[in-house]
This record gives sequence, structure tokens and C-alpha cells, in this order.
Amino acid sequence: MMASGVLNPRLSIAHRWKVYFPQLESLFSSFGKFVFLGWKIATLQRETFARYAY
Repeated sequence: MMASGVLNPRLSIAHRWKVYFPQLESLFSSFGKFVFLGWKIATLQRETFARYAY
């Protein structure tokens, strides 16, 4: 297995991509959820502030 990775670097890059991409995907999805949650909280805060300011 390791010998084929040494002989064919393209294969090893594809293998690494296959291994690391799901982790990147989960990282990006959690980051997106975090951003969406922060945006929602900020919007709610703005609405409540506008409601109590006037």
C-alpha cells in the first residue's frame, strides 16, 4: 500500500483528498451553522432593540 503511494504520487494525493475532504466538509458545515446562528442572534437582538428603543 505504501509502495504504491511512493510510486504514484497522484494516487497518494487522491487518497489524502479522500481522507481529509470529509473532515474539511464537516468543519465548513459546522462553521456555516455557527455563522448562521450568530446572524440569527444578531437579527433577533436588533429586532428587540428596535422594539424597546421606540
